[in-house]
Amino acid sequence: MECGKVVVTRLRSTEYYKGEPLNHIVDSHYHLLNNFIEKYDTWPHSFDTYNCSLPSREKKRTNVRDLNILKESDVLIIPSEAEFAYNIYGRIQNLLMGRSWGNVEYMREILRDNPKPRKVILFTSDKADTIELYRDKVFKDVPNLTFYQIDESEFPGGVHHLKYINIKKQNLDTTKKTDFGYWGTSKKFKIDSTSEMRDYHVKDYYKDGKIVKYGTAGCELKTRFIEPLYVGKESKDERHLILKEIYKDESISNNLIGYFDGFQYTHKFDKNMTNILPHLSECKFTLCFNWPGQEEHLTSRYNEALGCDIIPLVWQNYDCNNQLVLDDRQRMFSFEDIKKCLTSTSESVRLQWLNSIQEKYLSVTKPIEYYEESFNQKLMKILND
Repeated sequence: MECGKVVVTRLRSTEYYKGEPLNHIVDSHYHLLNNFIEKYDTWPHSFDTYNCSLPSREKKRTNVRDLNILKESDVLIIPSEAEFAYNIYGRIQNLLMGRSWGNVEYMREILRDNPKPRKVILFTSDKADTIELYRDKVFKDVPNLTFYQIDESEFPGGVHHLKYINIKKQNLDTTKKTDFGYWGTSKKFKIDSTSEMRDYHVKDYYKDGKIVKYGTAGCELKTRFIEPLYVGKESKDERHLILKEIYKDESISNNLIGYFDGFQYTHKFDKNMTNILPHLSECKFTLCFNWPGQEEHLTSRYNEALGCDIIPLVWQNYDCNNQLVLDDRQRMFSFEDIKKCLTSTSESVRLQWLNSIQEKYLSVTKPIEYYEESFNQKLMKILND
């Protein structure tokens, strides 16, 4: 590949990664990307960021969305998590949905108006964030894009072993007071390319016929463009049902942190994980799920749980190849299995079990330098393709 500009970009909300661990959902991605840029800073490619900031390419609010950066780009690297949710009608709160799609449209406009062959590299942390979603929906009308993907599951124990490392550095008080903890959201609905589409009116502020960034006196909020979104299909993911059963059972104490279908959270979710770690570290058990059909994969909850000395129970065939799961004792197939485990396991037995699970985990995962070098090789291969 000839020399070109490589741009790390966020599609939705702006993020300023300052090298501080656990402050972002995908800070493992940011660490590896920043390490790559620092290592290859004198390489023939040039590096920049759009709608995000890394220590190696620090940005301020005044220049974090400089569209000229996108105009000059030859490669876009997108750290992606939960993009699928923004493509399901009614799944995201209206104000956030409108603002985020407005940000995406700014990107699409500049790429459409300045067409040239570009690579788009997705660094994904959710199995529903696929190349097909980005190619056929998010960037459907942008020409000359070639898509690649690096997924969290391509690394031993998952790329979010970096979260485990950083949580352990927090020296948390892991005295257990609560039976069960869960952090995240329900996955009741999924997108499907065969789903019905519904028009979503993305609105923006106008003054004197022109779009303005912020609503002020004399501005009018009106439709900027119409974005067809999928009507969500039932995913057959059962976590919303199982978590609701746990929530309702008075014999199980719980910390349920996030956004759920059918019941209210006990603590509000925070992308800065350091703010919810005190609630997590007091829990004895959690439960790891995966999208139906993705049972061989891992999720960051497993890494995060062990970082907090929480036993990660798994739902049915999660990690079906037992990359990290110790044995079938961890596998839960019904609410009754979960309740029996939570209410009948003594603390001494739980600690012995936790120690065995940790031993297997540490036999599979690697030092942070391994993940840095592995990522560097994967990304370099794509860039040189």
